Amino acid sequence: MSNRHTHPFLCRSPLLPGESLASLLVRLSLLNAYPSPNMVVTIGRERLFGKDVLTQPRYVETYHMLESLTGLAPITLYRATPHTFAQQLALPGDELSTVKLADGGVLPLLSPSMLQSHIWSAQRASYCPHCLQEEPYHRLSWMLCALNICPTHRCLLVRRCQTCQTLLRVTDIVKGRCPKCGFDLTTAATIDVSGDNFGLFAQFTLLGWFGVAPEESPDSVPDSLQTNWSQWMVSMPQQPEPVLYRLVTGIQRSLLGIGAEWSYWHPASKSFWTPSVIQQTRLQSLTPEAAYLLLATAFQAVVNWPHNFYTFLDAYRGRDGQSARRAFSREFGTLYRLCLMKRWTSSHFQFVQEAFDDYLIESYPLTASLFSYHRYRSTPQFANRLPCMPANEVAERLQAPLRVLDRLLARGFLVNYQKAVPRTSFYQPGLIRRPEVLDLEKRWSSGIPQEDAARLLGVSVPILNDLIDAGMLTAIGDLHKEDAAAKLTPKPVMTLVERLTYGTGMIRELEPYTNFLSDLAPTLFHYGYRPAMVMELAGKHLIRFGWERRPGPYFGALWVSTEDLDFQLERLPEARPFLSRRQAARQLRVPVAILMQWSHCGLIPSLRERGVGWQFTRTDVEHFAAQYVVLEEAAHLLGIYSQTLRLWVKKGDLSPISGRGIDGCQRLLFRRADVERLCLSRQRKERVV
Repeated sequence: MSNRHTHPFLCRSPLLPGESLASLLVRLSLLNAYPSPNMVVTIGRERLFGKDVLTQPRYVETYHMLESLTGLAPITLYRATPHTFAQQLALPGDELSTVKLADGGVLPLLSPSMLQSHIWSAQRASYCPHCLQEEPYHRLSWMLCALNICPTHRCLLVRRCQTCQTLLRVTDIVKGRCPKCGFDLTTAATIDVSGDNFGLFAQFTLLGWFGVAPEESPDSVPDSLQTNWSQWMVSMPQQPEPVLYRLVTGIQRSLLGIGAEWSYWHPASKSFWTPSVIQQTRLQSLTPEAAYLLLATAFQAVVNWPHNFYTFLDAYRGRDGQSARRAFSREFGTLYRLCLMKRWTSSHFQFVQEAFDDYLIESYPLTASLFSYHRYRSTPQFANRLPCMPANEVAERLQAPLRVLDRLLARGFLVNYQKAVPRTSFYQPGLIRRPEVLDLEKRWSSGIPQEDAARLLGVSVPILNDLIDAGMLTAIGDLHKEDAAAKLTPKPVMTLVERLTYGTGMIRELEPYTNFLSDLAPTLFHYGYRPAMVMELAGKHLIRFGWERRPGPYFGALWVSTEDLDFQLERLPEARPFLSRRQAARQLRVPVAILMQWSHCGLIPSLRERGVGWQFTRTDVEHFAAQYVVLEEAAHLLGIYSQTLRLWVKKGDLSPISGRGIDGCQRLLFRRADVERLCLSRQRKERVV
């Protein structure tokens, strides 16, 4: 239907002071004697061009249709709708939907979500009985969910019929009767809050932000309290009013579910405290008494910023007597999940985030819960202010396994944070000081310097060269040229240190059977052994080893068991100028015990060194094999049985140089020359015969 066929109402009325558009439409129905108080709304809906809410118009056609019915200008109608609060509810920089009037005026509109969150609908209205006694109409300010008082009469608003608890509509408030039981709404009892100066300050401040505060407030407050009102106002954060509104309502929402015994509740409003707060999860479900209490308590945290905010956080952590929870997500609960992590994440609330960070730095204990929660990972500016970091983050930054951190701590590369909670596992060193971690991360960014790698492994730089030659480590520079800037690839170094940490011994002083690998290295090189072999044996846990823990010049140096090393090196089939006793015995085809008896008798030279065991030169072994023969080999050369040779020895035909009756050795040993002479002698006798 076109606006051309829309005729104005016969009886019309201007908007009364502070009246809502919904109230005007009901009054027009009553003035025109329509059978229903909602008839004007019905008539208006029939003339709508599209889907729109007549009491909260969004389209210019709706405004012009209402103009033709009521005779009121579109701008006047707009100021009676909740859309007039759009600027107060929108954060700076937010894009708002608008409606452009015929005269060119552009008016901002509230989004449906904002209407649902901050504005009461016409079907769920609040009112002041004293105001209804004076003028029976619904005020626009009563539609604001955050406001719960009548600024004129200093009492709480009423939201339900006090007889049957029925929810009231704007229609019911204008008529002044409960639709269910007929209760006279003007006679409802009210709760006087005129003595609660701080609660009134909170409510009047919100009224001022929305531009609906009476001109006499807070001037009507006694002179003795004017100073307090001014101080409270000045001490709030110097931020735009929509930002402060979101801050207050966010804190208010975080208070839902807290018990009645909480010490931080606004004290002046405890007289009408209701336990129903505990069961509610939405602000719109609260009674006016409970909503008033929550708002006054929220304002307590905002004045004297940020000190009162810190006091509030302390109290919030201890709500319901749970002060020792030590779990970050539980301690800050809804305040963190709903507000700090969602609603207060834009740049407008940076001052809140900074205040919260300051509180955590100054007052919150450094527990594992703090470092494991999302805030630590998602807010680098906060994390960098903490004096320490958890072990798993240190390991990630340094590309080091967790076990290696103990080694880094022992060698002084890192420092444990002493004020932290005790470490919960042997494998995690707990919390580590941040400055040392950042310095080491920067120092190792392009590789581990050779002096750091040597210090970490507890060996000398020459041993590092051997480990590189053996392929156990990888050099970035050339260590052989004594380049001070030469570095090692971190991963092989960390892998080797981790393997070594699984088998390290815990002795604090060197025993007679142990020695430092750096001190053993010259001896190992002399006898043809590589220190890399020792490191490989240690990595396989075939020898006992560890790092010196006694303070002194050798603190942190790698030591090995020389006994274990003696045994293991004998088993290495190496082509060297020296042979171990096992290798020499195998070459001479005798047991090791017999070889050692001959050595002790001076028949074959040997050397004994700690860490490398008994060593025989290849030349001495070859000379011995060429000069002497054992019983079995002598019998073979003579072409007789071993038992026959024993009979010859008894007869004196062949004299051994070593044996039980000679030097105590368990094997008979003959000079090869004597055996060869006896063999030639026998051959001559056989020719003669």
